[in-house]
Amino acid sequence: MLRLLAKHPERRFQSATQLLDALGALAGAPERTGFPPPLGAHTVDAFPAVRASTRLGAVVAAILVTGTALTWMLLRDRPASTRPGGSATGDSAALSAARPPDIGRPADSALGTRVDPPGESASTRTSPAAAGDSPRTVSSTRPARTVTVRTARLEITAPDSARLYVDNRLVGTGRYSDDVAPGARLAVRAVLANASTSCTTAVRDTVLTLKAGDRVALSLPVRGCAVVSYDVTPRDARVTFRSLEGGPSVELRADSARAVSLPEGRYEVRIQAPRCVTGTDTLQVAAKADGAAITRRFPLICS
Repeated sequence: MLRLLAKHPERRFQSATQLLDALGALAGAPERTGFPPPLGAHTVDAFPAVRASTRLGAVVAAILVTGTALTWMLLRDRPASTRPGGSATGDSAALSAARPPDIGRPADSALGTRVDPPGESASTRTSPAAAGDSPRTVSSTRPARTVTVRTARLEITAPDSARLYVDNRLVGTGRYSDDVAPGARLAVRAVLANASTSCTTAVRDTVLTLKAGDRVALSLPVRGCAVVSYDVTPRDARVTFRSLEGGPSVELRADSARAVSLPEGRYEVRIQAPRCVTGTDTLQVAAKADGAAITRRFPLICS
């Protein structure tokens, strides 16, 4: 049997005749009768030889089947890398050789912390199942809830020198932009710091209530003031300063005051008096660095 399964071909039987000779030398083997007689001679004696050769073929077939079964049983439990004609290649062979034997789940550590084997986490730990059931994977990870916090956007623009306040809190100068909580009432103010208290255009304020998702651009065009000193003849004339930039107009009698504080900008000056020709002029009002007043004379031609 071992010679039939020899690894090297030169150690096996080289022909069927050698195999028959070896089987005939075994104890209890039937006696060989030689070659069968020629066809036509001793026809009756030919049948025993045929029956003997049939029994011998059955014995050889049984030996081959038994050898094949033994070979399969021996090679079934051997690693793929050591089987004849089959070897693991690439990374699979290296991983198979380096993988430690499965010794089960590691025990808990001394600190009471459960040690999970590689590839298994607490969120994918397999729970024990009933007999006959497949393992069940219990996931402890819950989908995160998306919380959308909507706000409102407030943008304020004013002259560069203007101070900006939101709810009496200074937030900057000139420009301001930020997200605010919706639904709250906001008191917004722009102030020119160096303007006189009598200059009404140096302060602009308003109150806003923004909704979620609103985007409000607020313009606070504050303007400083300058003092205009004028000399009008006759003294009972009426003087009107009309703003050419959409601002308020100022009207007064020439004998009531000799100076007036006006917001910065361009004005049309109109002077009217009884028995006099109406006079008109333009005036650019701008605050001087030294705070000096603007002086103008407006004489009328009267009869």
